Amino acid sequence: MKLNEADVIAILLDRRPEADMAKQFGVAKNTINRIRTGARWAHVAPDIQRWHRYVRASSPADVVAQRSTLDPVTGCRNWDGSLQSEGYGNFSFDGQFYLAHRVAYEAAKGPIPDGLLLRHSCDNRRCCNHEHLTPGSDQDNKDDCVSRRRHYFGEQHHWAKLTESQVQEIRASKSRNKDLAAEFGVDPSAVSHIKRNRNWRATP
Repeated sequence: MKLNEADVIAILLDRRPEADMAKQFGVAKNTINRIRTGARWAHVAPDIQRWHRYVRASSPADVVAQRSTLDPVTGCRNWDGSLQSEGYGNFSFDGQFYLAHRVAYEAAKGPIPDGLLLRHSCDNRRCCNHEHLTPGSDQDNKDDCVSRRRHYFGEQHHWAKLTESQVQEIRASKSRNKDLAAEFGVDPSAVSHIKRNRNWRATP
């Protein structure tokens, strides 16, 4: 597939892995890499910052150091390379796959304890600043998500069938769950979960 300038700009702005981009545009992974680092099509959209190249990297930590940039305002050290679907920086080195933030943490503070993951205090998944990373359990991470309101609550959730006012009405009602379910067009189990505060816990 022959690339045009619009394709090149899309490649520069999209941080998906090179393999995904190569498949989309019908080119080799090396072509994607050369466009992103400015080795090819450098004349197109020169105002878009090219990705950092890393040369003679001696270790995964060296890759992270060369391909991340400090934000003086937030203190985050943002990964400049490709991102996985969850938004974390990733790269390969000597045939092995690495997550940038985990490499940065282990280089500064040592191995991550078994069974734990890393939590970002800055809520920025591109950040590789080890001072913004703290080991924790999966439950700790879920609690962070709730406390910092990083996921959709109540009416904002794409599966929500009720409004917050309807949930409040259900909780205040003395009617049978079966009758309330028929009135609001939901399953009786959903009514039961609402009354027991197992669902819609963010709604008073």
